[in-house]
Amino acid sequence: MHIKCILFGGTFDPVHCGHIGMLEQLNKEVVTEQIIIIPNKRPPHKAMPIATDQRRFALLNIARPQFPSQCLSSGYVQYKISSLEINRSGPSYMIDTVNYYLAKQKVKMIGLLMGGDSFLSFHRWVQYELLLKKVIPIVVPRYSVSRTVYLNYQKEKLINKAIILLSGTVDISSSQIRKKNNRGCLDTGISAVNAYIKKEGLY
Repeated sequence: MHIKCILFGGTFDPVHCGHIGMLEQLNKEVVTEQIIIIPNKRPPHKAMPIATDQRRFALLNIARPQFPSQCLSSGYVQYKISSLEINRSGPSYMIDTVNYYLAKQKVKMIGLLMGGDSFLSFHRWVQYELLLKKVIPIVVPRYSVSRTVYLNYQKEKLINKAIILLSGTVDISSSQIRKKNNRGCLDTGISAVNAYIKKEGLY
C-alpha cells in the first residue's frame, strides 16, 4: 500500500530504539513519501512529559541519523520533526493535528503510525470515530501480544482500514528507560541520545 504522508506522534520522553524499530517495520511493509514525527505537549491519555518540550525535540533531532532512510519501494523517505503540538496551547488532540496536515498536504487520508498499546485504546481517543474517516491506523504490534488480539479489536470497533504490520518491535518503553536511569543503567539503544541525557542530567 502507498500512503503519501504518515504521522507518528508521542511523548518521546525519551526517544529510544523501540521508536526506531517502529519506523523500520513501517518502511518494510508500507510505501510512503514522508513521515512527520510529532512530539506532543500535553498528552490526553498519559502523564505529562518529564523532559521539557525543547529537550524532547532536541533528542529527536539527535536520534534522526538513526531513522531508516529507505522504504519498501527502495525510494527514500523524507522525515520532518514537527513542533506543531508543542507550540499549541492546551491538550494535544490528534484530530486537530490530522485536520491541520490533511489541509497542508492536500490529501483526503493520512497514515497514523502507532504502537499496539495505543491501538487497543483507540476508542478512547477524542472524536475517534471522526478520526477514523480521516486516517489509516498503522499498528506495530508488541511481540508479547497475539496478533489475534489486534484483529479482534479491529473487528469489534469497526476499524476497517487499519493496517496491522506483520512484524513487531522490541518491548521497551520510555518509562522503563527512565526507571533504569534512576538506577544508573541508562540505555535508550541510541548512543548519541544516551550521551545527551547524561550530559544534561535528564531523568
